[in-house]
Amino acid sequence: MSYMKHLYVLFLENEKWILHPSTTSDPYYIFMECYFMYDFVKANCPLRIFETIPIADDLEIDMYVKKYMRCYGIENVRGGNYSDVFLPSTIITMLESEIQKDYYEMPLFIEQICRKYESIQNWTSHDIKVWRTWRREYEFIDEPASIKHAMELEKSYLKKEWTQYEDTKYLYDALGQNFYDCSIDLEWLKMQIIDTNDMEEVWVNKKDRMNRYAMLLSLFETAKARFELISEDLPRCSCDVAREKYSVFYKNPRLIFDTFIYHKQNALSKQTISEKYKTIAIEVFEIFEYMINCIINKIEDYRFSLKQYPEDFERRIRYSLEYIDYTYFTDIM
Repeated sequence: MSYMKHLYVLFLENEKWILHPSTTSDPYYIFMECYFMYDFVKANCPLRIFETIPIADDLEIDMYVKKYMRCYGIENVRGGNYSDVFLPSTIITMLESEIQKDYYEMPLFIEQICRKYESIQNWTSHDIKVWRTWRREYEFIDEPASIKHAMELEKSYLKKEWTQYEDTKYLYDALGQNFYDCSIDLEWLKMQIIDTNDMEEVWVNKKDRMNRYAMLLSLFETAKARFELISEDLPRCSCDVAREKYSVFYKNPRLIFDTFIYHKQNALSKQTISEKYKTIAIEVFEIFEYMINCIINKIEDYRFSLKQYPEDFERRIRYSLEYIDYTYFTDIM
């Protein structure tokens, strides 16, 4: 027996929506079907049927669900294969990518690439010099002798841009992963070193105190590894001298800082902490503070640099290289 298939769009409480396929046209039965089938509807009672859509194929259901999600928000629409109250984060990410994607952007850009480079085929020897004005590096000395040579140079500069982008992206990811703003924690550690004669302490919970200290020690180890990625680009400063001078404490900061953390409340220990020892501890502290600030500044620099690149930069470069190879370095054309 053949049934007429319809997809009913129901407007629910709290400005929610459900898309439900059914063979009945009776609103009462449609409401009951939705109530029994979807927890989403139990939490947001149906108010009215907003739209009735005839469908010929069940695959159309998800298509209309996504169209409504694009219009009203993923969190406000359910139906088809996306009927659960709480969708997994992976599904939400996939839906966001799918409903926001512009399928015509890259074909349009490929057409622009074709138009840009195909005109070169008709260049004269004099026109070849125009290639120089395409590049940002106006000071370079490359002088193309032929169309093919110009395209070889173009490829080399495209690859250079791609490499610069990849290097920046790698360093941004490598430096920024799990690196947090620790300025408050650093200030806390500094006060433990300076304020050794104050028996009162804001951070009174011993467990929290130890956890905070352990987090800082872990951060120092992370900072040492990541600082090596950028140290060659930085000018030499007093912290570099101190790092060499106190290399033992730099390699194992617990040797200097434990005294101010684990023996903080020990009055006898406090009396034995000399000003010279505190001065050394502050200098070691400033080494790590300097390194962390350098890393944070570099992260911001790389973030700014990456924002200067257009979206889909990698694909744009790849398509340009592929077009040049296809047009000027194969026997197909």
